[in-house]
Parts: sequence; structure tokens; C-alpha cells
Amino acid sequence: MSTIKVDTLNEKSTNGNIAIIPTGSGKLVLDGLTWPHADGSANQLLKSNGSGVLSFVDAPSAGFTQGTEQATTSGTSWTFSGIPAGVDMVVINWYGFSMSGVITDIDVQIGDSGGIETGSYISSAMKFESDGTRDYNQSTSAFNIVQNIASDAIHGTMVLTLQDAANHAWLSTHVFENKAALAIQWGGGSKTLSGALTQLKISGGTGDAGAVNIMYQ
Repeated sequence: MSTIKVDTLNEKSTNGNIAIIPTGSGKLVLDGLTWPHADGSANQLLKSNGSGVLSFVDAPSAGFTQGTEQATTSGTSWTFSGIPAGVDMVVINWYGFSMSGVITDIDVQIGDSGGIETGSYISSAMKFESDGTRDYNQSTSAFNIVQNIASDAIHGTMVLTLQDAANHAWLSTHVFENKAALAIQWGGGSKTLSGALTQLKISGGTGDAGAVNIMYQ
């Protein structure tokens, strides 16, 4: 390879471009940076690998992507699948969610491409009512939302955040308003998955009102 040393390089014609074209599969190297051999797609950005090689990648998404709301007026479980691998936050939004029948805890389980994981959770939750009644629970099978009785309707969010991307460790926290029981509910926990989070499942008693949805980024 020959080396050309100049102070100025001008195109000979007026308003002309300067084309630098490698031969065959060779790539353009400017000041130690190897540029892509071909153009990327529309709206893509250049990204460095930290070792002097540039490539075109998709631009980061702006803000949250919202899932498809599911009515909780019937059924005993609600699954959200198709969450893109690589997200670092998932927010579960509950609107007037209630269940019929006996006192029942609500469980939120997360999973990867291998399925929903049902063990090794660290989870604690509490429900504090205006008359001073307190209910507390711990769980190793899910992120737990402490017992709800028939007609209790909850409004609020559970936030899941990625604590360690290399080990797929997730943290949870939730705060709910429970108008029927004149109560506040809260809790938190952690869970390490086998792979990247791609789905989650909500289960408990039989739903009789409200809706639930997710958003992620």
C-alpha cells in the first residue's frame, strides 16, 4: 500500500466532489477509523465498536413503547409476550383491577425466551388500610401484591428495572391506591432470569373489572 502525503487535496473541477474508492472489498480507513463498505438504511447512525471500526445501527427509540391493553374483567391470568430483548425498564399500569371471590394475592412473574420463571424471586409486599389493618406477605415464586378481597380495585404501577444486564437481574417496586379498602399497597423485590426478559405474566383470582397494560424501553 502506497502513502501519499499532501497538505491540501482539491477537486480539479468547480463544485466537484472528491471520491475515495477502495478496491474490491477493501474499506476506507481515515485516521485509523475503518468506515463501512456500504451505506446503511434510512435514519441509521454510525456507531464505533471502540476499536476503530464504524458501522451503521438503528437510532435509539424515543421514549416508551406501549403494549396492547388487556381487560381484566374475566380470566385468571394475563400474559404480555413479545417484549424486545434488551429493554431495561418495564412499567405495568393497573387501572381499576379487581377480582371476585375469596382473598387472593396477585402474582407477577417474568420470563425470557425459555418461558415464564416461577422460582428464586425475592419479594415482599404490604397493604395498609385506613383503620390500621396491615397485611404483609413474602414470596419466592413471584413478585407479590399482597391479598385483595372481592371488590378491591387497585390503581397504580409496578416498575421493573434491569439492575445487571450481564446477569439479567431485575428489580421490582410497586405502589397502588385501593379505594374500596381505603388502603395503600406497596412492595419490592428482585429476580435474576436465565436470559433477556421478553415476557411477563399476571395471575391470581378471577378478574372482574378493570384493565392492565405495559410500556417498556
